[in-house]
Amino acid sequence: MHLPVAASTLALGLMLACLPADAQTPAAASSPVTTRHPVTTATLAGRVLQLGERDGQCVVQRDAETLPLGIPAPCYFSTGRDYAAQVHVFNGTPIVLIQHAKPSTRTDWNVATDGPICDYAAQAVRDVGGKLEPGMAASGSSPRCDPTEGTDQKNFVYGYDTWPNLKPKKPAAGQPAR
Repeated sequence: MHLPVAASTLALGLMLACLPADAQTPAAASSPVTTRHPVTTATLAGRVLQLGERDGQCVVQRDAETLPLGIPAPCYFSTGRDYAAQVHVFNGTPIVLIQHAKPSTRTDWNVATDGPICDYAAQAVRDVGGKLEPGMAASGSSPRCDPTEGTDQKNFVYGYDTWPNLKPKKPAAGQPAR
């Protein structure tokens, strides 16, 4: 090899080695979806729920009943610290939250500089008098790319307008009755 070619090859190698790491590595096209604790079975009001899929959508199966949901499959129950499905009881009504995540298609987000982002969907299901009732489905972008991650109670209850087991409260002293 000629000395000038070897020297220029060495110089090019040294320049590449000195570039910042983010200049050498192309930005990831999308965020990976992880399912660290994929839970597809839960017990709600003493009966077993199983998540499934029909025509690309998530469904809840209980005994012979199938409840189609408004979120895509695959889907998973939100989990608690024990990695079992979270069941919240709100105003006497047991509720589970089903979640879905997929890599985001947002073009205004750079995963390399802004961190992970996924398209996220969630829908609660409650048992009222032995009947399953789906809440309103919600979706959006989220830095949560693990649809098995637990969440707090407000995410279980936002999709409902009414609460059948809610007992009316007496107004506080000095407050007019409604």
